[in-house]
Amino acid sequence: MDDYELLQKAMSTLQAQQVRLRKSVEESGQANRVDIRSSAGKISQFESTLASIRMDSAELRRRLNDMDSDTHLQFQNVSRVFKVFSDALDISMPQLSSSQVSSERR
Repeated sequence: MDDYELLQKAMSTLQAQQVRLRKSVEESGQANRVDIRSSAGKISQFESTLASIRMDSAELRRRLNDMDSDTHLQFQNVSRVFKVFSDALDISMPQLSSSQVSSERR
């Protein structure tokens, strides 16, 4: 083989490698685009779920605050009733310290 034939063979080999490399890069790029779309979809689903959880959490907090207010109001009403009865029967109500109340709740 002379130099010209060797050069043509080298160019042919180089072009074949270039074609394979381009094909590989295009396939990798396509796979990456599919992965990115899939990841974007999953992120969107996650964001929707997170937003829903935040709304549920806020609603739960609101309901717990409402229940706490209602319970506090009910205890005030019961306390007033006992006060009225104790005043009517001339009975003094025992005073509980806050430490006794805390230990009784446990």
